[in-house]
Amino acid sequence: MNKLFALIVFSLVFFNSFSLVNRNSVLTYTFAADSLSGFNEEDAKKEALLNGFLGQEFEVYLYQVKRNFINKKYNQANSTNSLDNPSFYKMNNAPCVNEDFEASPVGPVASVNGWVVLQGTNSGPNSSCYMTGCCTATANGLNSWIRTTPISLVSHSMTLPHSPLGGTKVIQLNDSVKNTGEIVRIMQTFPITSTNYILEYAYWCSLDASAHGCCSNPYMNILVLDCSNNIISMASTSVAAPALQCPTSIPNWTYTGTGRGYFTGWQVKTVNLSAYMGNCVRLQVTVGDCQGWEHAGYGFFDARCSAGTGIADEKNKTNLTKLYPNPNNGNFIIESGGEDVVTIVNGLGQIIKTIKLHAANNYSASISDLPAGIYFVAGNHFKEKIVVTK
Repeated sequence: MNKLFALIVFSLVFFNSFSLVNRNSVLTYTFAADSLSGFNEEDAKKEALLNGFLGQEFEVYLYQVKRNFINKKYNQANSTNSLDNPSFYKMNNAPCVNEDFEASPVGPVASVNGWVVLQGTNSGPNSSCYMTGCCTATANGLNSWIRTTPISLVSHSMTLPHSPLGGTKVIQLNDSVKNTGEIVRIMQTFPITSTNYILEYAYWCSLDASAHGCCSNPYMNILVLDCSNNIISMASTSVAAPALQCPTSIPNWTYTGTGRGYFTGWQVKTVNLSAYMGNCVRLQVTVGDCQGWEHAGYGFFDARCSAGTGIADEKNKTNLTKLYPNPNNGNFIIESGGEDVVTIVNGLGQIIKTIKLHAANNYSASISDLPAGIYFVAGNHFKEKIVVTK
């Protein structure tokens, strides 16, 4: 046990030292004067300050814009995004392989059965929108982990429960270490058949807020793409930490006193991919630090594929869920036609209760003593507003 602990400590120290060397090499790097001929450094400095890049972030930003200027000047590749790198694609022959990570051992991972795991360094510009800098290499096992739920998140004074999709394993992408500019990505490409065209995924992330622009903050992007590399918008999700220059309202989002934002519970999305039957899609999850490297972002992810009988059946599932009475005095009943995880959210976007409906409780739950107000009750296949009066 002592040897294992020592090995873990050594790995963490080595990793942080390695990242520090990379960061220092960026901060002290000197470009050749002729390479920067025509580059307007004063404008770049003004732009950096305007977008809230201060201190070491200021130096990182200048390095990035200089490098991008040189790449463009000499017609060098300016994007290392794996969206443009087919060598990283891996097609699974079977529909959805280990999409829930239950077949993977717990601990640090450089590879995951059924998935491609990649990493890179945020190189700007507008990284949270374009994910610039990801992904240049396969993972080294220092930025992604298979975790067992529930997970204690001490910095947020909360425990992340089991995934609402079932099982006890999820994947963690990236960490809360600052000044490294890390980006981590997993992706899986698979055929859509009659056995797997309902895709569900659950996600949670913690992102440090900053004074940067809308596209320069830490982020978590979940993209579903067809095999022609087109993003399927209705199936995709993008989350970036709100910035002073770009305030946004994120449901179920909470800030700590240190400016870090996080989801107050698992977020779930269900999509019907029957339109892509006979073709393939790629599920891609990316989590990255901010463009200036000072603000960190990390997240957890889980997924599930299943069959269905079509959109009409999904509508019928909604009709099978009953909530009554509504309005009510704080006491009401939820009944479902099958297993479901139901959340009750107040008008501020805070999760009040999470209830799992299953055979043991006859797919129903009684809610009592809810304070007066307007609430939203949502499951995997329904969402309803309720009014509580006293």
